[in-house]
Amino acid sequence: MIKLQEYKVTGNEIIVGYISLIILIVFSNEIFIENMAYNYIPLLLIVFAYLFRYKSIPIIYWKILSVFLLYNLIHLIIYHDAHPLFISRYLFYISLAFFTIRINFNNFIERLEKVIYYGALISLPLFVIQYLFFSQFYATMSLLQNFLGINSGIQHDGLYYANTIIYTINTTNNDRNCGFMFEPGAFGSLLAIAIGLNLINNNFKLKNKRLIILVIALITTQSTTAFLALICVILFYLVNKGSKKGIILIPVGIVLIFLLFQLPFMYKKISELSNNPDKQLNNTIELANDSQKVQSLGRFAGLLLNFEDFRKSPVFGIGGHDALTEKSEH
Repeated sequence: MIKLQEYKVTGNEIIVGYISLIILIVFSNEIFIENMAYNYIPLLLIVFAYLFRYKSIPIIYWKILSVFLLYNLIHLIIYHDAHPLFISRYLFYISLAFFTIRINFNNFIERLEKVIYYGALISLPLFVIQYLFFSQFYATMSLLQNFLGINSGIQHDGLYYANTIIYTINTTNNDRNCGFMFEPGAFGSLLAIAIGLNLINNNFKLKNKRLIILVIALITTQSTTAFLALICVILFYLVNKGSKKGIILIPVGIVLIFLLFQLPFMYKKISELSNNPDKQLNNTIELANDSQKVQSLGRFAGLLLNFEDFRKSPVFGIGGHDALTEKSEH
């Protein structure tokens, strides 16, 4: 009988795996989009690390790229021009995600949850400092951002903005936690994903330290998007618990969901944003034209604008032809 020797992961491979995940999350933060040439440096390092371990690039990667290139070829035929920046940006995203998943392989989900957990853990004391000493902390963060050479034009909806990769201030107040992302909603969304992964990794057991930290961090975001995602996670838990205890918890889950909707940034905010989105869209466009400044449409008015883009090209999309979007026209 032939015995197969199990491959033992080395310490260096574990470190490389975690570094690749950190890089993946950092670049999901949208702070390096304009520096695409520099973005490829960490990607190349990850590819080299992959080749050092596996010696060759798998065929599935080239198949994925062929689909992406075919998509861009179709756009070239339809619109008679190409957008190298669009192609390079999404080639970067596809490649970074692919090789990060491949390097971590079966440990990807567990390690991703841990990386987000440590980001949440770091954010909590910094959020307390932000809440108690906002002006001084914001000034310090701004100095640190300049020292790190981070210069992002992405301000989103924040009056105050300072990004130091591990923590960001991007709020008009001092009571929302952005964590390592560019705004509270994005941070909260990643936390919700990590909470779901934590439940899976721990067989849906609620008593574990990482889960508590992730939930507390999500609460500090005060994000409508994050709390809606949390409600989905609660439903996910109730469905998958699958035991007598899980059935008993269903009424508790329903009450908890009801209470979450009573928060000021939940039902009331959703109701206001969804009320007459056509009027909101027209008012925002007029305000943008009058002020000559970028305005935030909100979820529902923005959906109307994006739907017009969808109608222009429902099958192949607009791709990198940003000048054709309703947003650019208005």
